Amino acid sequence: MVFGGWIVGGEVGRADEFGSGVNRFTMEFVSIGNVGNGDDVTGYGGVSYGYRMGVTEVAQEVMTKAVNLGATSVGGGAWSEGQPAANVSWFEAARLVNWLNVDRGHAPAYLFNPLNGQMELWSSAEAWQVGGENLYRHKDAHYFLPSDDEWYKAAFHQNNGVTADYWDYATGSDLAPVAVASGVLADTAVYGGVGAAPALVGDAGGLSPYGMMGQGGNVFEWQETAFTGVNNGVNLFRNTRGGGWASPQTVLLSSTRFYNLPTFSADLQGFRVASVPEPGTSLLLGGVMMLWAGRRRRGEAEVKS
Repeated sequence: MVFGGWIVGGEVGRADEFGSGVNRFTMEFVSIGNVGNGDDVTGYGGVSYGYRMGVTEVAQEVMTKAVNLGATSVGGGAWSEGQPAANVSWFEAARLVNWLNVDRGHAPAYLFNPLNGQMELWSSAEAWQVGGENLYRHKDAHYFLPSDDEWYKAAFHQNNGVTADYWDYATGSDLAPVAVASGVLADTAVYGGVGAAPALVGDAGGLSPYGMMGQGGNVFEWQETAFTGVNNGVNLFRNTRGGGWASPQTVLLSSTRFYNLPTFSADLQGFRVASVPEPGTSLLLGGVMMLWAGRRRRGEAEVKS
């Protein structure tokens, strides 16, 4: 795979640089288009604005270099540098995202009280409003944890226009991917216990139609969204999807959603980063993000992992 200005899944890709000196690193993003696509039958995936998604899960190398440059309370360390950053709670993932923003001169995405370190909600005046009010995310954040809809669209939407057409698996198919320990062949994913540990983040199976790798298998991934669908409580359960290297096939399905407390961490729990679109690619548009409290989604397995 070639990074630094490329086309993946028909979308524009770009590598963003962070850090400095020996601790410089890049993160690869792909623009997610088809603005205003419809929800899947599960009730997820409709996004009324353009955004970018990290091509891979965040690697341990990113956490290590960020810590070397002063990031604090970000966890990690379960695996080697090229494997996913794991043993990372939702709060720790949010802190790493804040560090990415500040390193590039942007506003932090998430609010942590400097006196006690506890997360707080943004006011409505400061909160993200694109597609609906989101009290977790700052309105000027450039990098953030993907919402449930943002993550779902990048994984399962067929990338065929403003449609409600989705695949069952994040490899662009309704058939289960071939289980592998590592590799980049189409229609493969790292799951089923074929390997004894997660693969390198850039060697974690075939791509989604938009060009994402490892959204099915390797490690579970945190989503920004609270399990209730409304981000109005800092200690609410958070969504996590995608499955890990030892997960059965059913866990990789689009209809399966898990949840955990934001303090939860494990060697099978990682995350990836999303971002606003680059100038000249796609514009943020208004709309509704489908974050209605108490709404039941169709065809969904709701599980606490």
